[in-house]
Amino acid sequence: MSTPPDLNVQTIAYPHITQPAPLESCDDHEVSNEVEVWKPDRALPHGCEWFGDIFIGDSGSSYECEPKQLFHMLRHSACKLGTMKTQLIHITEPGDMSSCYQLRAALVVCEEDSE
Repeated sequence: MSTPPDLNVQTIAYPHITQPAPLESCDDHEVSNEVEVWKPDRALPHGCEWFGDIFIGDSGSSYECEPKQLFHMLRHSACKLGTMKTQLIHITEPGDMSSCYQLRAALVVCEEDSE
């Protein structure tokens, strides 16, 4: 599936948490599809913490996009940022100003990931 060129991805790293090293095999779709996307109400397992936020949506030139495209970009971006775990914070449906969904998720790192 191809992602529209103006789908915007922004990340914010938390300064007090060391970011994991990028994973090398993220361009393999099977690898990036393995990234877990946890529901917003899931409690973080012991030893896991958020190390950043990721925002995905259109970049101002609005076009129709579906959640499926955003989740594909979320998984691929999370993998490139060194994690195979994310936690959805919220999805905003298209409204007056945009015909594209917007997504915010947390990037998750767990102690066992660094072993």
